[in-house]
Amino acid sequence: MADGIQISFSDDVTPALAEAPQRIQQAVQAVVQQTADKAFSRIQNRTPRDSGEAASGWRKRQEVPGEGSARTVIENDVAHINVLEYGSYPVIPASRKRTKGGGILRGNAYVGGNYKPGPRTIPAPGGTPEMLRPGNVSRQAPRGMVRVTLQEIQPEYVFDLEEAIDRALNTEDPV
Repeated sequence: MADGIQISFSDDVTPALAEAPQRIQQAVQAVVQQTADKAFSRIQNRTPRDSGEAASGWRKRQEVPGEGSARTVIENDVAHINVLEYGSYPVIPASRKRTKGGGILRGNAYVGGNYKPGPRTIPAPGGTPEMLRPGNVSRQAPRGMVRVTLQEIQPEYVFDLEEAIDRALNTEDPV
């Protein structure tokens, strides 16, 4: 066919696409693991070190909930870790403070000290932390360690994940 038009369609891309799900899954798992490692390190570094007990209490463990998936759990079971993350209890409105009971003023409330919690006091997730001594207030991590790290690392995670998936889909530069 010398003077005509010839169009050919081919499925050359099919073999590369067949491997794409595995490459994407491996890329996502690698990013999740790297992000968990970064988060663990940052949380541990942000934990106050008065005695070193809270900072050394962080543990990281791997779980395999299902086939082809993995999960990293970061935990700390030190008795006062909630105090460091969320602040001390009890919390009373500044207007209720009539006697010397200790604590520090944060906004319109006193935290810590020798007060009974008000009726609308909301405990920290995981239960009310045990007070180690009257007036025990976290002044070193006023915004927490975990919440700050997760807020900071979330945009990095999304960026790294998008890049890893793009690389996994690019057949010329596999992960």
